Order: sequence, then structure tokens, then C-alpha cells
Amino acid sequence: MEPNSEESLPIPLKKELNQRPGLLSAFLGLFRGCSILDKVLLVIGILAAIGAGTIFPLVVLNWGQLANAFLAFARHEVAGKDLTRETNDKALRMVYYFIAKFAATYIYMVLLTITSSRIAQRIRLAQVSTLLQKPISYFDAVDPSTKANKGSIAASMDQINAIEQGCGEKLGLTLQFASTTVTAIIISFDRSWRLTLVTGVIIPLTGVVVGLAVFAEADLDSKIMKIYASANSLAAEVFSSIRDTVAYGTQSKIAGKYDTYLREAYALGIKKAPAIGAQYAFDSFFPFCGYALAFWYGFILYRKGEIPGPGEIITVFFCVLISGNSMTSLSLQLPIIGKAASAAVLLHVDEINSMPERVNAGDSNELVFKGDIELRNIKFCYPTRPSTVVLELPRLWIPRGKKTVIVGPSGSGKSTIVGIMQRWYPIDQGVVSIGGRSIEEFEVQYLRKKIGLVQQDVRLFNASIHTNVAHGLVGTPQENVSQSEQRRLVIEACKASHAHAFIMDLPHGYDTELGESAKTISGGQKQRLAIARAIISNPDILILDEATAALDSESKQSVRHALSDVCQHRTTISITHDFTDTLDADQIVVISNGRVVESGNPEQLINSDGWYSTLSRISQRTVENNSAIEYDTSLRETRSSIKSIRTTDLDYSSRNSSQKAPIGTNGDVLEMETIDTKSKATSHIRSQGNVEGNVTERFQEHFEPTSSSSSLTAYYALFKEQKAEWPWMLVAFFPCIVGGFVQAAKAILFGQLVGAFLRPIDNGQSRADFLSIWLFVLGVVTLIIYSLMGFNGTVLAQHLNKTYRAQYFRDLVRQDIAFFDDSTNTSASLVSRLSAHPTQLQGLLSTGLGLILIMIVNIASCSVLALVRGWRLGLVGVFVVLPPICIAGGIRLRLQSRFEKAIARIYAQSAQFSQEAVLAMRTVKALTIERTIYEGYQVQLDKALLRIWRHAAFSMIVGALAESLEICGMALAFWYGSHLLANGDYTLTQFFTIFAAVVFGGQATSSLLSFSSNFTQSWDAAAEIINMHEKAVPINNSKGSLAVPGDVAVEPAVRYENVYFSYPSRSDKPVLKGVTCNVQKGHRVAFVGTSGCGKTTILSLLQRFYDPDEGTIFVGGTPLRSLDVTKHRKNMALVPQDPTLYEGTIRENICLGLDGPVEEERLVKACKDAFIYDFIMSLPEGFETECGQQGTTFSGGQRQRIAIAKALIRAPALLLLDESTSALDFESEKIISEALDNGVEGTVLIVAHRRSTIEKCDVVYVLDRGVIVESGTPKELSAKRGMYHQVVMAGIDS
Repeated sequence: MEPNSEESLPIPLKKELNQRPGLLSAFLGLFRGCSILDKVLLVIGILAAIGAGTIFPLVVLNWGQLANAFLAFARHEVAGKDLTRETNDKALRMVYYFIAKFAATYIYMVLLTITSSRIAQRIRLAQVSTLLQKPISYFDAVDPSTKANKGSIAASMDQINAIEQGCGEKLGLTLQFASTTVTAIIISFDRSWRLTLVTGVIIPLTGVVVGLAVFAEADLDSKIMKIYASANSLAAEVFSSIRDTVAYGTQSKIAGKYDTYLREAYALGIKKAPAIGAQYAFDSFFPFCGYALAFWYGFILYRKGEIPGPGEIITVFFCVLISGNSMTSLSLQLPIIGKAASAAVLLHVDEINSMPERVNAGDSNELVFKGDIELRNIKFCYPTRPSTVVLELPRLWIPRGKKTVIVGPSGSGKSTIVGIMQRWYPIDQGVVSIGGRSIEEFEVQYLRKKIGLVQQDVRLFNASIHTNVAHGLVGTPQENVSQSEQRRLVIEACKASHAHAFIMDLPHGYDTELGESAKTISGGQKQRLAIARAIISNPDILILDEATAALDSESKQSVRHALSDVCQHRTTISITHDFTDTLDADQIVVISNGRVVESGNPEQLINSDGWYSTLSRISQRTVENNSAIEYDTSLRETRSSIKSIRTTDLDYSSRNSSQKAPIGTNGDVLEMETIDTKSKATSHIRSQGNVEGNVTERFQEHFEPTSSSSSLTAYYALFKEQKAEWPWMLVAFFPCIVGGFVQAAKAILFGQLVGAFLRPIDNGQSRADFLSIWLFVLGVVTLIIYSLMGFNGTVLAQHLNKTYRAQYFRDLVRQDIAFFDDSTNTSASLVSRLSAHPTQLQGLLSTGLGLILIMIVNIASCSVLALVRGWRLGLVGVFVVLPPICIAGGIRLRLQSRFEKAIARIYAQSAQFSQEAVLAMRTVKALTIERTIYEGYQVQLDKALLRIWRHAAFSMIVGALAESLEICGMALAFWYGSHLLANGDYTLTQFFTIFAAVVFGGQATSSLLSFSSNFTQSWDAAAEIINMHEKAVPINNSKGSLAVPGDVAVEPAVRYENVYFSYPSRSDKPVLKGVTCNVQKGHRVAFVGTSGCGKTTILSLLQRFYDPDEGTIFVGGTPLRSLDVTKHRKNMALVPQDPTLYEGTIRENICLGLDGPVEEERLVKACKDAFIYDFIMSLPEGFETECGQQGTTFSGGQRQRIAIAKALIRAPALLLLDESTSALDFESEKIISEALDNGVEGTVLIVAHRRSTIEKCDVVYVLDRGVIVESGTPKELSAKRGMYHQVVMAGIDS
């Protein structure tokens, strides 16, 4: 059940952070909500990881015992066959250790991967569940820490991915390394507690330094993740409204705003450099101090007789060695765990809720919903603007079984009544009752199921038409009927809403997938589907909020007749600006400034001298004599008659907080209905083969990369681009090459130290002292090398991350519109890639690349040393031990790469699914489909989960093998080396030098392969970034052959010549078929027709969102393709039916796309002309008011007027109006029309259904099924009584 009271407004960020749990508590909190199965798997996985960590210290214990045997043989204390026998036993024991390590590693890798994916799924589901249960006001509010609206799924992608990574294999590695460290310490104490106490001092020192560094890094990471969440939110907003972005040429300015976030993150990221440098430096330096202490003090104890032999020293030495290596590896994993903990804090994992079961309980008195509706003593303010009273209604009575029409100026509070009746918001004062019972007494979902709602801001989901319409059955008895019966109900509802005809013309009929934001159908078609969805459940109360605003007059008339039948004997509330929608009303209520100023039946109000009477006169004047409206007289009358009631707009938050998604939704942007052409156009239609060939080629041009960069090629291209950074790279990575030789030097010293035990005791002590000093010197070298690597690598990585993230964003937003039409390039998918790829690249380019260089040089130098010191044992070590480890790692690398690509696609699809639902939250709540959305999201995640489990079960075999094979290699080296030693082929010093080189090389190989996921992710990321950068963008990058249009005084401003077009994603469905028309300079030209006939496509081609398949478009006599597309678009301005506002202030939104600062007078004039200035000035912060994500804090009419101001301030030569006044009342439309007459000197192209918008046009072109069937002046076309009369006049005549 949804809460009845509104949450308090967001508290200050500082206080919020102080109240959040600590990192450790937050990380442990991730496991509290696990199921019993998850906890069992988790415990087994943890125990297996700990067990895997104990194996290697046990192997070291074996080495110590063998070392004593080898020394005894070198001193001729045992025979060769005795040495061979003991070596055979110890080698066999190491094989058993290999089997145990392999089994334990495989178990923890698989189980922790499964549990982490299940934890991530639980969090994803719980997050969506929590959002679905939030009140609408939650989504209206702006988060003070990000300046963006709450509830963004895109913003949390990084955080959930960090949690999944930190709770999976990385957690197992952390536990394994910790277990190795602890076990090694225990064995050291067992072999020599005195020596361990001296050498073990390095462990707490290392722990303290690493802990402080990790803590500092985690704190900075938490802040950086919050900044990137804001950047992701902005990117999602841009991608979902890319047409508006491209039309206004705002890519650079928005990219600049995106860069601001990146600079903030970069400034914080640089602060990590000292901590990371210190972490790596001391993490490497302290172990060398331990090695030096072990041999120096160990020899002292040996000389005193407190240690029986060198085996104990070697055991302690290697225990210190593997403790140091483990702590180094541990330090690499802890930041990942820290990021997971930080993500848990940011996501408030402890606050997210599970999804409750759907409530289907009815009410004992069903007849109550057939009673009167009454709003009494209502006083309401939106929670985001508590000081602004939006509604103040002493009494509003809506009679049962009757149709009540609510009219009034835009932003007067009409749609706020919908929000109150739907219980989206709690009222501050008063009561709303149905049948005498307060709506607070009803279970909220039950209440909403009794109310059918059609909103002006139509939201359909990325599913089939059948599924979208059937959403209206959720929570009703018909929800669980058979599929065939449900299909029958869907068809009946679609017939009633006049949607059946266009549905049947689609390739898959009712099974046609609508895609993201239903971009495959026009705005009018979407509205008809929304009506079908509302009426399918036969609700007791029907609310129509501008339900026919996007329909042409012919469709509007037919739908109106259908609604008239549906509304019979049903309580109906209709909110409208259209006078013709009021004619069949039983009661009309006029609202202005949040108050009822008139009410009565149409006859009563027409005879009064009020707002409705004025609306009637304006409407009637549009039909008289089929002539144009006299704007001056009408305007004076309008202003005079409403002077007493027209005040500042106060409906600040009355519209949908759902995000507008103009991709394919601007009116008829993608009219893809399949309708036969008129007979007179048949001869012009090309053959289907030519159409398909042309369009397929064009589609591939848009979607296929021009070059497919391989991983190495991509890396080469990345480094080649960054020539300015080469000095930094040299400083960062050259020391790493030097550092790679340290392990070979350590192997030489180790062999010499073992040989010291063969010398006389005093001579051996001095030799041990000398070599111990050199071990310390090596430690100082590593201190310098790793500090440089950590500091410089972090600085370089932060810079490159900022550079390539910014470049990647710019490369994405510069893509042609066809790129975004591809179903794989949804806004959520693009945000996911934008977030993941630079981060993955950064992970390798920072310290990761330095460590990899060190490991590669380490492997090479140790291999060469082994071969030089003894080629026979060296060959076994280098060519028998290392290759299987490399092969297993390589196979895993390939499997990991394929898997990550597949799983990324699935997660992107699921993220898009959930984000779409969150952005359509009003629709979700009105339909009570929260549980349906939740279950659908769960199905999407289950697909990913199954893929993860299958991958883990198979690929982890190879991974565990790669992790364990070095033990087999060591067993082989000891076994074969003992035979060579027994035969007198090698000395003891020679053997231990080669053995140490093989061990260190094997460890480096295993460590290198532990970066496999970093390799695959960064390689794929580099290839994607470079491919996107090199990808041909034929339209948006077009500079043309001519800089300016031709002589527009002679030529028409715009001319379409035999234009054919079909959308790349629907190449078999022609939209325009031989369109030819002229638009003279300075003329106002309208394109009209039924929904889906190709009107908006004509405007899209003029903006060069696409190029025609055939034919030419001329601008000023110059072919459009010959013009610089950027300059061409700067001469235009578009006002779409669904305007988009971006995060930022009103000033920033209106001035977006303009070059340089804008004078205040120019801004004020544009706002006054758009009739929005008074409203802006009524806001506390005026032009500096934050719009929030997608401008959700404004009503539809307010957003549309801001969009008009945004167009007018550009003073465009070509103004494109696509249903630009559909959300405005007649009075506002008249005033804006006058402003357009006086303020626009250029050419105007209009797509409209309202006759009042069309009447002053110089020419009207009427389209039907992609063909121009009529043209002429409005008067001429009205006299013909042809199709123009059907689509424009029919609704008025009725």
C-alpha cells in the first residue's frame, strides 16, 4: 500500500551523510537480506576461499622440509637415493595440495559468483520495488546532492555493478589472500616463533598503511560515484530526448555541462594519487624488509643453535614472502570491496523494501463508486512548492453517471484534480469523497482500479500492443481469463478507440512490439491505444485529461463518438481545451487560478459573459464562412473578457513527473503505418527490391562501424592520440620496467643466501649480513618504483578517464538519429556503456597497467635467469610449468570476454525496462501495475542470472585450474631438481636460484592472469571507444559543399522534389511516397492529415535527421545535402509536441544552443512572446529556478511555452511547429499566435490538428498515407469539402 502522508523534503546532504552507516556496516548489510539458500552458498563459498588460502603456506612448509634434506645431501649427510625418495613423497603431497586448491578455488569462484549475482538481483529488484512504492512527490523532488530528480535507475547502474563485483569473486580473492597471510604467520610461528616475531613486525605495519590508504580511497570513491551518478542522469536525459538535442545543436553545450561533472570527479580522483602511491610503495617495501630480517636474524639463530637448519629459515622466508605478496594482492582487492561498501551506502541498501503482494480486495459496497464525487474545502500545495497554493476549492460537485468537463487556462490547476483523485498526493486540507465516503477509506490500488485514466502525456511501454492495452485489466477479474478471451477484450477496446484499423495494418498486428517510448507509432496512435487501455476494464469512473489532444479532427470525431458511447451512464471527468469536447457535457466547470469561477451546463454558460462564453465565441469564429479568424478583434475580446479571472499560472507541478521521451514520440515523428497509396501515386512508387536495397545499405551505413578496431589496435590508437601524455606515461611506466627485474634479483640473492649455509659458520654469517643488506636495498628500489607507479599511474588514469569519458559522450551524441532508432541503442543501454567503458579502461590504465608491465618483465627476466643458470631445469620450469598456466588463463580470458558482452546486453535491457517504468510512474500507479512491472523486471533479471550461473559453472573450471597449476609446476621443479642435484649436475645454490626464479615467475603469471577480467573489459572498452570515435556519421558531420543557401528571394525557401522515405529500422514500410511541395520565403505553411500520415517526417527530413531514399530537398535553391548541417540547423527552431527540458535552470534551458551570453532584454521578450514570463516571475527564484529531470516540476502547458520561448529567442529563419500549442488553452494559443505573427519574420512550417492554428497559413498541404492529396489556402480547401474538411473541419462542424 502506498503511504498516505508525504515524505518530508530532502534533508541537507551533510546531515544525510552523517546519518548513513559506516562502510563495514553497509557492506555486511548487503548479506542480511539473503535467503537461506544464499546464506548456505555464501558460507560454503567463504569456507572454500579460506581453505584455498591455506594451501600455499602448506606447500611452503613442504619446501622447508625439502630444503633441510637438500642441505643435508649437499653436506653429504644423506645419500642421493634417500633424497630422491623424500622428494618423491613431498612432490606427491604437493599434487594433493594442487587437487585441494583446485577444488576449493572452483567452489568459491562458482558459489560466490552465484551469490553475488543473486544479491545484485535482489538489490535491483528491491530498488525498483522501493521506487514503485514511493509516492509521486518523491519523483518530483530534487536531490540536493545531485541537483537531479530522484528515482533514476541510470544513476545507480555503477553502484549496483560495484556491489556485484565486490560480493563475488573479488570477495573470494580477498578472503583467500587474508587466509594465506594468517596461515603463513601461524606456520612461521610454529617453525620459529623468535624469527617470526622479528620478521612479523612488517605485517601490522603493512596492514596499518594499507588500511589507511584504502579508507581514504573509499571515502573519495564514494564522492566520485555520486558525481558520476549525476553525470549518468544527465546523459540518460539527453539520450532519451536526442531529437531535441540535435535540432537545437546543443550537443556541445550539454557536453560542456557533462564535462563539469567530469572535472569535479577528476579533482577528487587526483587526490587519491598520494594514498595509492603510499599504499603500493609501503606494501612492497615492508616485505623486503621482512626478507632481509629473516635471513639476517635467522642466520644468527642458526649460529646459536636455536634453529636446527636452513629449512626453518626458508619456511619463514617464504611465509613472509607469500604474506607480503598476499597483502599486496589484498590491497588490490580492498578498494573493490570499499567501492561496494560505498555503493551500498549511496543506495541506502538498508532502506530498500521488497515488493508487497498485489492487493485485489474489493469493497463490500461496490455501488459506492456509482455515487457522486465531491471535493469539499480543498486546499492543496505541491510538496516541492509548499508556499504556493495550487487548488483552493470550497466545493466541486461531480454528479454520478454524468459527464463533467473541466476547462480553464493552461496551468490553472485542472490536472491537479486528477492527482488528488488518484491519491498521488495527500491534500493539505479538505476531503474528497465518492458516494459519500472519503477516498482515504479505500485501499489505494482498489481506488485506482475503479478509475480509468487517459493522460495527455501518454506513456506506453516497450512491449507488444496487446500487452500495453491488457495492462488495463490488471487487478480486475478479467486479468486471469484465457489468452483468447483477453485478446477479444483487447480488440473490442481498440475498436472502440478507433485504433484497430492502424493496428491491423502493422506487420505483426496486436503482437507488434512498440519499442522504447513506443517510438514505432505516432503520437495520435499512442493516444488511441491509451484510450483503449483505460476503457478495457469498464471502470466506474473515467477521467480524460486532454485525451484527444494529439488526434486530427476526423480521428477526434470518431473517437469522441466512441467515448460518448463508453461514457453513457458512467461518471466521466474530461479535462480539455477544445470547445467541441464540451458540447455533450452535462456539467462544465471553469477553473482559473486554482478556483472554480464558473459552473453549469453548456447552455447556461454560453449565455453568460465569462471564460466559457469567450471560448465558445473563439471556436465559433473559426467556422464562420470558412474564413480566417480576425486576430486583433478576437484578441482584444479575449483579453477583456478574461481580465478578471486570468492571473499568474500557479499550477507549478501539475503534470506528469514522468520523463518525456521524444525519441520517436514527437507527434508523428515515426509514422510507420502501412497503408496503401492513392492510385494517382502508384506509378511513382519504386519497386520493393530497390527500396529494400537502398534502405538496407543506408541502415548499415548508420549502424555498422566504419572500422572494427581489434584490442591491440585500439590500445595503439588510444596511446597514439595521447602524445601530450607520453612524458607522463614514461614517468609512470618506465620505473615499472625496472621494477620487473627486482624478482630476478631476489631469486639470485635467495640462491646465494641458501648457499651461505654451506660455508663455515662465521663466514656464512658475514655473507648472510651482506646479502640481507642487498635485500633491503632492493626494498628501497621497490619503494621508489611503486610509489612512482601508484602516484603517476593514478594521475594519468584520472586524466585519461576524464578525456575518454568526455570524448565518448561527444561521440555518442554526435551520432545520426538513425543510430538511436536501433533497438540496441536505448537510452539505458547507452548510459550503461558510457558509464562502464571508460571506467573499465581506467581500471587498466591506472596502476593495473603498471603492475602488468612489472609482471611481464618479471616473467621474462625470471625465465631468462632460470635458463642461464641451468638450462635443463630452466627448460622444465619455463616451457613445462608456465605454458599450462598461460593456456588456462588465455581460455578463461576468451570465455570471460564473450560472457561479459552478453551479460552487459541483458543488464542494459533490464535497466531500460525498469527506467521506463520509473519515468512513467504516474501511468504505472494509475494502472496499478506495480506488481506487473516488478515481475516483468524479475523475468529480465532471471535471464541474466541463468547466463551467469552457466558461465560460472564452466569457465571457473579453467579459472581454478589457472590459479592452482603453479603448485604442480613447483612439485615438478622440486622432483626434477632433486634428481639433477642427486646426480651432481647442479649445486645447491644453482638449484635454489633456478627454483626461486621459476616460483617467482609462476606467481607473476598467476597474478597476471588474475587481471584477466581487467584485460577483457578494458580491451572491449578500448575497441568500443575507438570504434565510436572513428565511426562515420554521414549526416551530423556533414559540412556540405556550400556554406550558405542560394538566392532565397528567387527560389522557394524550401522545396521537396519527389521525396521518398522509409525509416532505416522499418525499411519495408514507406512513409513518404513521392512528396513534392514548395514553401515560399516568409510564408506560413501547414501540413495536415490523419495521425501517422507522414507530417512530422517531413519536418524531420528538413532538419536532416534522415536523408531521403530518393528525391531532393532544396533550401533556398540549394540541395540540403550540400549545406553545412550545423549551420543549417542554427537557422531553424523546432517546437515539438512533447517538449524537453534538461536539468538546469529555466534560463539555461531557454538559452541552450545559443552562442555567447544572452541579453536580459532578449530573454524577457522571448518569454513574454511565449506567454510564460509572468509565470516565471511568480516563482521564488525566477529564471534561476531548477527545472529538474525532464522538466517534471512543470505542467505540460508550461513546458510547451518554455519550449516556444526557446525557439523564439533564436529568431530563426525557419520555424517548425509540431503540434506546438496542443497543450495550451485557446486564449493562450491566440496570444502566442499573435506573438508568432509579430515576432517571427522567417518561414514557418506547421504540423497541426487545430483549425485555429491552421487558418492563417498561406498554404496547406494535406497528406494521406505518405502522399500529398490536396493543397491550397485554407479557404480554398474548405470550399472543396475534401480530405482537408474531413481531418480539420469535421470535428468543428460536428
